[in-house]
Parts: sequence; C-alpha cells; structure tokens
Amino acid sequence: MKIISLSFLFVLLITLWQCSENNSTEPKSGGQSPSKGSIKLVLIDSPSTLDSIVVCVSRVEVHKSGTDTTSGSWTVINDSLRYFDLLLLNNGASAVLGDTSLTEGKYTQIRLIVEDCNYVVDDGIKYPLTIPSGTQTGIKLNHSFEIESGKLYELFLDFNVDKSVHITGNGNYKLKPTIRVIPVVIS
Repeated sequence: MKIISLSFLFVLLITLWQCSENNSTEPKSGGQSPSKGSIKLVLIDSPSTLDSIVVCVSRVEVHKSGTDTTSGSWTVINDSLRYFDLLLLNNGASAVLGDTSLTEGKYTQIRLIVEDCNYVVDDGIKYPLTIPSGTQTGIKLNHSFEIESGKLYELFLDFNVDKSVHITGNGNYKLKPTIRVIPVVIS
C-alpha cells in the first residue's frame, strides 16, 4: 500500500510541476510580448564616382498610422549620433541604422534626422554636403509596412549616391536623396 501511495504522490507532483511550467507568465519568442514585432533598418549603397560621402545620422524614426480619430505617431528606432561613409556600404557591406520592437500595426514612413556635419570627398578634396531640411524634418521615406506579432521586418535602404549628390552652379554639394527601400519579412 505504501508503494502505491508513494507512486501516486510522485505522479501527482510531476503533473503539477509540468502544469506550472506550461502556465508560465514569461513572454514567449525571445522576450517579446505577443503583440509586438520587430524592425531592423539596414543601410547599403551602390558604387559611385566620388571618393567618399559621409552622412551624420542623429535619429531614426518610423511613423505609425493612426486610427480615424488620430493622425498617428512617430517612434524613435535609434537616437545615437553615428557617421556613415556611404561608399563603404557596397559589395555586401551594410550598416544597421537601428532595430527595435514595435507594436503591431501599419507604419507609413521612415525618417532619418541628420546633422550639419555631412561632407563629400571628390578627387581628394573635402567639401561640405548640404542636406536641405535634414536637421529639422530629416530625410523622409514614404514606405508602408505592416508589423506583425513575432515577426522581424527588415528594411534595406539602398542609397544611390550618384543620383543623390548634386553640384550646384556655385560649386556647392547638395544631397537630394534617391533611396530604394527593399523589404524582407523574416519569421
């Protein structure tokens, strides 16, 4: 009788232990809550005739569309000051602009806020690079994407330097960005 009672007690303890493991309140899938997905923005570039083009990005944001009563909101993906030499980002090289978890929903824009310390090196000579409204409203990319729970949405921002950098009549370098957005959804 003691053996049956001990066996029953042992089975009961194992059953209770497994039930408590299955009802754990910790978030699944790498620590993300079920209502969140992730985004990763990657910067790449195509070859150019310039020697170098350095862009100073101070903040990366995405815009989530709102409901009928709101106009939506901006979410900061990265707010650390970083310098990118765009011409080093070709032939498979890339740089991560930012990655984070976002709430589920539809996002409509990406914005790169830049500083006034951008420059171009052309034939070994360094020239200031002007990015109109770069410090105020930033470089805006109209690209809609959907963040789904538990999925990583990766965006490659392919910067075309030769189509983006223009020399004005008085010899100033201006950036009018031509950027192709290449989406990849990874489960």
